[in-house]
Amino acid sequence: FFFQAQDGIRYLVRSRGLGDVYKRQTSINTVSAVNCTNLNPIQIINTDTGPEGITGSSPYTDAVVFDINLTTGNYLPFDPDWVLPLAANNIDQINALGINPMDDKMYAYVDHLGAYSVIRFDQYGNHEYVSQGHSNWSIAGAFTPDGVYVTPVPNTGRVTTLSNLHTYEGWETRNDLINNGPASSWVELTAQVGAAGADIAIVTDSTGDLIALGIDMGTSATGEAIELVKFNITDDTFEKTTIDIVDTGEGFGAAYSFADNSAYLSYNVGTGIYKVLWDEPTIDSKVQVVKIMDSADTNANDGASCVDEMPPFPVSYTHLTLPTKA
Repeated sequence: FFFQAQDGIRYLVRSRGLGDVYKRQTSINTVSAVNCTNLNPIQIINTDTGPEGITGSSPYTDAVVFDINLTTGNYLPFDPDWVLPLAANNIDQINALGINPMDDKMYAYVDHLGAYSVIRFDQYGNHEYVSQGHSNWSIAGAFTPDGVYVTPVPNTGRVTTLSNLHTYEGWETRNDLINNGPASSWVELTAQVGAAGADIAIVTDSTGDLIALGIDMGTSATGEAIELVKFNITDDTFEKTTIDIVDTGEGFGAAYSFADNSAYLSYNVGTGIYKVLWDEPTIDSKVQVVKIMDSADTNANDGASCVDEMPPFPVSYTHLTLPTKA
């Protein structure tokens, strides 16, 4: 339309379209940090029966975050319930959970109607989109001590990384993120690990290299040898070693790592949480594990822990008494 100025000359004023409205959106940045000093290892579960139930199928209704009872291994609800509505936000499922040590906030990877994003969210109903995904779904994720988000990609068998998420603005919707947020900054490493059926834990080896520990379940055949994958993020290499644990045909949906460089895996079928002796000598060419407590049976899940805190588990382990299989 035209604007009639006082001098009688008409000036053309262009109207702003929907794209301009998107570009003028402001970030929200409403998500609160978790209290790492009082936080047990946690699990997030995709469910259609929340906030207490753990059953369902994709696309899920909700995602519920549970605390872990360190005596029984059962799930403990937070107060208030920590529920992220999925269907109400057009999210099919969530995975690759991790607590960023740079801001102590919870991050995760979401499937948003076939498009992938990284979000951060808290116990009080706040969530915000912070980064576009890497064009593939991922079922595992964790943070390095310096805040690098690490996710294996099942489709390629490689590992991807994303740095400095704690500096990213948070956006209310995925459209706001696409139109206002940064371009994708994912880095895909080149070593091809292959299949993985578990969450990952980040540790540091004796040379200072960052290692992503995960489990290669092989095929779905029960009784097949399970391998521990050590993906060297620093050198972009990997190695696999058989791990001394019984294959039940299910995965290790949750993994945890801590400031003492320890790593733990939780079996989906409720047969226990295991400490992985990844930096100890093998026995019969197998990486050894110690069952430290029971665990609860679960559904589509993922785990997270505060990597700059010491492990809260009730059982300690000394390398002077190397055990056999738990």
